[in-house]
Amino acid sequence: MSSLGLAAGALMGGGAALALFTLLPARRDLAADLAALTQRPAPAPTAAPTGGEGRLVVRLGRAGAPLLARLGLPRTRTRRSLALLERPAGDHLAEQATLTAAGAALAPLLALLVGARSPVLLVVMAAIGAAWGFWLVDRQAHRAAAARRGQMRAVLSSYLDLVVLAVDGGAGIDQGLTDAAETCTGWPGQRLAAALRTAHLTRTSAWDALARMGADTGIDELTDLAATAQLAGVEGARVRASLSARAASLRTRLLAEAEAAANRATEKLSMPMFLLAAGFLVLLTYPAMSGLMLTP
Repeated sequence: MSSLGLAAGALMGGGAALALFTLLPARRDLAADLAALTQRPAPAPTAAPTGGEGRLVVRLGRAGAPLLARLGLPRTRTRRSLALLERPAGDHLAEQATLTAAGAALAPLLALLVGARSPVLLVVMAAIGAAWGFWLVDRQAHRAAAARRGQMRAVLSSYLDLVVLAVDGGAGIDQGLTDAAETCTGWPGQRLAAALRTAHLTRTSAWDALARMGADTGIDELTDLAATAQLAGVEGARVRASLSARAASLRTRLLAEAEAAANRATEKLSMPMFLLAAGFLVLLTYPAMSGLMLTP
């Protein structure tokens, strides 16, 4: 069978699979549906979205986004990253569909350019390219979300100190959380203030808003803060010492992570230095070695 016939068969099979997935009903998650019926409305975005409706890569993949959504994408971890980035899941799936299709098309083309003619190899290269494009979009979202989580943790260490000052001034734990969030600047402070304002308008507790924000974004420190605030608000526990200790431990952790990141960056510099020294050694010894090899 010719390569053209195999390629046509692969395209027809892929089209039939896509049509089948489109016709099948999407699988529903009972827990997610029940949570959607009972949860409070989320706070309005306070920062500019990190994605963009006008991006070409998003517009090109709009047709493939519903197909990926029917497959249960994005996953829970990716949804948390997108919630932290304030990026719609549809934009993420559209970009993922575009890069997946681009990887599936470009990888076999590159294989053909280097002289590969085996149909099996072309199909394998297409699968590898599609997987790489799919993975790359998720990786970029997770890296951007990890950077934002670091920024939020850095602000939380100061936020806890402000809450302690407000409680020392006679404010309740609920009022202290709200006043401290209004004082913070930058997008972390805006997110905290928006979540607490929404809790006030919907007549829910501040710790419930913080717990929901921590669960949605994957920031465990917010969940821990919500649990501590709930003890103070519901059971009347004194939390000043607990909040101060939590702020100190968070700063210690941030310093340890910064030091570890600096050490990793230093270790990465050792390989270029080694290669530079090896190249310099080759440059010094090449004239002598070439003279010995040319000597009869």
